[in-house]
Amino acid sequence: MKYPKSREVRGVELSYISNCSRSGHYQEDLDECNKILANYPALATKALEAKARMYTALKEYEKAIEIYQVILKTYPDTDLEKLAKIQIRIINEYYLKGTEPSMQETQKIFEEGDLKEMQISMPAPPNSPPAQSSPPAPSPK
Repeated sequence: MKYPKSREVRGVELSYISNCSRSGHYQEDLDECNKILANYPALATKALEAKARMYTALKEYEKAIEIYQVILKTYPDTDLEKLAKIQIRIINEYYLKGTEPSMQETQKIFEEGDLKEMQISMPAPPNSPPAQSSPPAPSPK
């Protein structure tokens, strides 16, 4: 992937970052996020958050927490800071103990973190196929 300077392409890159952790190709997506971070500092918030989600999906929780801590220091008093705090809490209270929160527990944690309005997106587990946006077309008879 090339990284031209036009605003239109930046929008494509931003869209790519938003969806990359859902593709299931985490190592390739992590490499792309690193390239985007190096070339587009303006997209750092999305790239950092995507990297943290991917590390969480890969069960590399310490790396995910490190990135969330960078977010806490770099983006104080933002919704991204709130999200980072929530994700660190979920990792510490559930994932590091070998369990996963239910949807109700996750919703409660988000509400306690004052992110009632934010959509909860969970990364796909490693080696799972990406979600399809529409059902496959029927095969011809």
